[in-house]
Amino acid sequence: VSGARTLSVQQWALAVGHKVTGGDLVTSDVGLPTATVLLVVVTVLATWYAGQRLRSLALAGEE
Repeated sequence: VSGARTLSVQQWALAVGHKVTGGDLVTSDVGLPTATVLLVVVTVLATWYAGQRLRSLALAGEE
């Protein structure tokens, strides 16, 4: 499904890999600008979510 490929983290990474290799060794269905923006958004959101989870973490000996 072509629409699902746009939402695939693998395709985003392949787009960056295609730019880095500079050849036809790696191909992607997503453009580099789209891939870069989506990778940054996912990284920022995942970091924020991890921070929220760690903030609510309580150690076993702590009350």
